Amino acid sequence: MNNEASGAKLSPPLFFSMTAIQKVNVEKWQDYQEPEDYTMIVATDGEGLIEIESSTYRFTRERCWIAAPRQNVRISCTSHVLDYYYLTFRVVHAELRRKNKLPRLFSVWGS
Repeated sequence: MNNEASGAKLSPPLFFSMTAIQKVNVEKWQDYQEPEDYTMIVATDGEGLIEIESSTYRFTRERCWIAAPRQNVRISCTSHVLDYYYLTFRVVHAELRRKNKLPRLFSVWGS
């Protein structure tokens, strides 16, 4: 697509820096603090519920959720086991960081 012809503006490219990764096996409620970074949670086995702030969603194998910084995340297992990866990351973009204008990218995303 030709941006000049369409008048559309592309956002500046974003870079992400992973700050932590952890594999978790849960058999009941698992509470988390409100991390300072974005959080991606990916189920790999089992079934459960994920609560982000006050909204609850079904959490099953091959589903992924992203929570914004300082959002409270709580996960429960509704089957015999629930395995998932818990990744935290920061958005890195030099130009926007210098200007203190980094936009809020995600609120809660899931699939």
